[in-house]
Amino acid sequence: MSASPFTAPSANAPLRARWQRGAARSASSTIVEQILDALHRGDLAPGDFLGTEAELADAFSVSRLPVRDAIRMLTAFGLLDVRVGKDGGAFVADPEPERLARAMAVQLKLMGVDFEQILDAQKVLECHLARAAAGNRSDEDLARLQEILDALVTAPADGDTAVGLGMAFHAALADAAGNPVLSLMLKALLHILHDHYAPSSTPERTREVAAAHHRLLTLVAARDADGAAAHIAAHIEATRGYGPRQSRDGVE
Repeated sequence: MSASPFTAPSANAPLRARWQRGAARSASSTIVEQILDALHRGDLAPGDFLGTEAELADAFSVSRLPVRDAIRMLTAFGLLDVRVGKDGGAFVADPEPERLARAMAVQLKLMGVDFEQILDAQKVLECHLARAAAGNRSDEDLARLQEILDALVTAPADGDTAVGLGMAFHAALADAAGNPVLSLMLKALLHILHDHYAPSSTPERTREVAAAHHRLLTLVAARDADGAAAHIAAHIEATRGYGPRQSRDGVE
């Protein structure tokens, strides 16, 4: 099929991708696939303007209905934003790492991974992240970690709050490491771990976690990379006894 360039209105930057006419099998899925391909190739960036519904229908040589369906799907994926008004239309959305981490967590649950597999992955990631955080952390990172730790020490007795703060500490440590890919992967695991630790959390367990996190923060602040990696490995191993009941089909 011949490709036709799409020209955006003068009020917006021109689109760098080139669209093909919608296939008869499913015009909306063809549009989605082409936009996804353009994103993967780097032809589109956050904030780029794709066009109005009518303009995209013309560019893909389809009616407005499949364009509307495609935009709806891509918006649900968090990939497009739809703006209304004079300069409205479909735009490439800004990245949402937290949304992706939640989606990854759901996929892992659907895969039926067991608790030991989650902890094994956490250990591999966090040993590297703790080592990197010790070398890369800034004063702002240390202040953020201390803020979370202080909140954990004074957290109410309910497990959801205490475990949430514990997971926030791990997430902040990952951010301090300076690798957004590894940080995202860890945060997906933290969503799963939160859901399984919260119901069985106790004040005694919260005090143990706070003490372990205090020691970890001390090592990171001292830029002791080996010590931080060894400590977090031991900390994760100690949590194996606090996991949820196991089933043959995965995590319960």
